[in-house]
Amino acid sequence: LSMVNVSDGEVLGDLLQPLRRNVDRVTGDGAYDTRDCYDEIAAKGAVARIPPRENAQYWEKGHPRNSAIILIRQFGLKHWKEKSGYHERSLAETGVYRFKQLT
Repeated sequence: LSMVNVSDGEVLGDLLQPLRRNVDRVTGDGAYDTRDCYDEIAAKGAVARIPPRENAQYWEKGHPRNSAIILIRQFGLKHWKEKSGYHERSLAETGVYRFKQLT
């Protein structure tokens, strides 16, 4: 949770840095499609599963975000979601929604 004037992507580091356990992947929506977020995720040794923005341009050669852009442009967003495992995010969001309904 963050203040209304702070974006989700701005606080990702605050969530990840204190974790002492291994993190293998981080999934987030387009708000996390920033260089800082990718850097924070890489620092944890994790894979980023973040959909690039609609008008996304390639970053430096070899950046993992580029492969997402290529896959989406060739086969579509739905295909990328299935191949990357991004669809698992909706399951987590549904779980959080259900929990909130109980309180």
